[in-house]
Amino acid sequence: MTQSRIAKRKPVAPLRRPRRLRYAAGLTVAVVVAGTALAWHPWSSGSAADTVYTTSTAKVTYEVLGSGTSPRIEFVNGPDNATDMARHQKLPWQKTLSIPVGLAGAVADMTAAYPDSGQPVRCRILVNGKVVRETLSSDGYSDAACSTVVPAAKKR
Repeated sequence: MTQSRIAKRKPVAPLRRPRRLRYAAGLTVAVVVAGTALAWHPWSSGSAADTVYTTSTAKVTYEVLGSGTSPRIEFVNGPDNATDMARHQKLPWQKTLSIPVGLAGAVADMTAAYPDSGQPVRCRILVNGKVVRETLSSDGYSDAACSTVVPAAKKR
């Protein structure tokens, strides 16, 4: 009886992927190819999208304003964000450095410890002569901290 049932069954067709799946795969490949071609082709000229940045050097000036002597002034001094420390500095204090600026920009950061005068202290960061960050401590017993990102230079 089992042999007769097997003999009556129709042969099974090989599995085929549905047409929608084949179309979706083909559409995905077409979109990726078109997107890559559009990304590499310069469609416009002179727009903000065509801005190219380059490496450069920025003149960064750190300033601490106030009266008395600050026991500690810390500041970033280079491309690898290494910090330097000036101890027991009479205020006002100033330090100017040339910092390399990469394509992602550079960090300018400083902290000034409260002075022995008991008066508030102010820190400022100037980039190429322009004040970009300024902070005043809340009282004579708080540090002042300033931080900014120096943007990469535009090539065109």
